Amino acid sequence: MGGENVVAIDVRLVSATHRNLEELVAEGKFREDLYYRLNVLSLRVPPLRERRDDVPLLVNHFLQQAEQRHGCEPKRVAAAAMRVRCDFSWPGNVRQLRNVMERLVLLTEGPIIHADDLPEELRATPLSESVTLEAAVCQAERAAILAALEKCNQHREHAAQLLGISVRTLHYKLNRYSLQ
Repeated sequence: MGGENVVAIDVRLVSATHRNLEELVAEGKFREDLYYRLNVLSLRVPPLRERRDDVPLLVNHFLQQAEQRHGCEPKRVAAAAMRVRCDFSWPGNVRQLRNVMERLVLLTEGPIIHADDLPEELRATPLSESVTLEAAVCQAERAAILAALEKCNQHREHAAQLLGISVRTLHYKLNRYSLQ
């Protein structure tokens, strides 16, 4: 800019948005010519809440990164804590997950990250998910089962005894809530 000589350049532009640009173009809120210049290759990366199978992989990746960055001893995530992470909706997406893992590496004492170590916002049931009494009861029952299993080191007979139910009922509930 401002020079007298023409300088050839080769540019690749990568951009991201959480808005539907096609709709914005149709509504006249985004320039159509700019949209067609930018839209050479579109990739849709679904939010983390739609990729729950990716959560354990990302948890372990961010855990290792944070441990290396801060020179901390290796930690592992207890099964109940991992289930809580997989069930969370992650409104802040991957950035939020990365920040939570960093916080846990810095603040958790001992080699294992338990469900109780998780920030309160991860352990709280969003109001929108517990609109019905049945949904609230299911959520509470699921949480009680996970806590009992965690407390009993995943020993199902002891967890069933702690919960005051039979082992058969515990197995039924584990299947019902996909906790196998």
